[in-house]
Amino acid sequence: MLYLDLSGTGVRLMEARGGSFVPRAMVQGGLKDIPRLDADTLIMAARLSGFTQVEDFSPEGDRTPTNVPWARVYRAVLLRDSFSCRLCGTSTVTRLPSRAGYNRVHLNIQVHHIVPRKDGGSDSFRNLVTLCEECHRKTFSQGYAGLPVENTLYYFEEKHMVVLPHFIDAPGAQNCRLRGLQRAFDDITGEYRVVQNLGSFIEARCVEADRRKYAEIVRDVASKYGDIDYVTLRVQIGRNRVPARVFTDPGGDYII
Repeated sequence: MLYLDLSGTGVRLMEARGGSFVPRAMVQGGLKDIPRLDADTLIMAARLSGFTQVEDFSPEGDRTPTNVPWARVYRAVLLRDSFSCRLCGTSTVTRLPSRAGYNRVHLNIQVHHIVPRKDGGSDSFRNLVTLCEECHRKTFSQGYAGLPVENTLYYFEEKHMVVLPHFIDAPGAQNCRLRGLQRAFDDITGEYRVVQNLGSFIEARCVEADRRKYAEIVRDVASKYGDIDYVTLRVQIGRNRVPARVFTDPGGDYII
């Protein structure tokens, strides 16, 4: 079963197989599996990086914490992926002059979190993948919204709990509280802002939105604020505390 891309880019490139989701890549208008690394490649990468085991990426991500310095993990992921994009295979190698002669550098690839840190994603190998700049842009250009986009690696959840901005209502919305926050009047802008204040809380409305409804909410908020982002906070609904996405404006202020 293939899932449709709600962002308008075509087919959502994930295929369900026996209850699991397999990452897909677009090649000349068709679909193919993103190549997995064989055991020998992983063993060699582990040996070169100095780690016991360098695991392959996971489409569902991995929230296992790691205490290894980021620079070491970053290099080990590049070694694991042979300094190549896991989607298109691009590996741009350039020689730049330096005092020690000419060094081989890779200008067009970067390591990316499948599940973002702000959503609880870790720096473990299974949650990191090497992408070229172009595939990174196509794949995660709307990642902040959690929307399926072309060549996405991560199977986003069917539903997200979303804190609604004050100017948006939605069927099924319910009351919630965000602790440690308070509304304050800004003399300079003449508007209210949400600021952090221990011991305080904000009453708001939230809704559990499926992907289509979530896309509508994102578009409405973006049309008013422009380049929005989100953070994941825990909200109080009755006696339960659940994670929910709270939109932020270009300045990083909460939109509630």
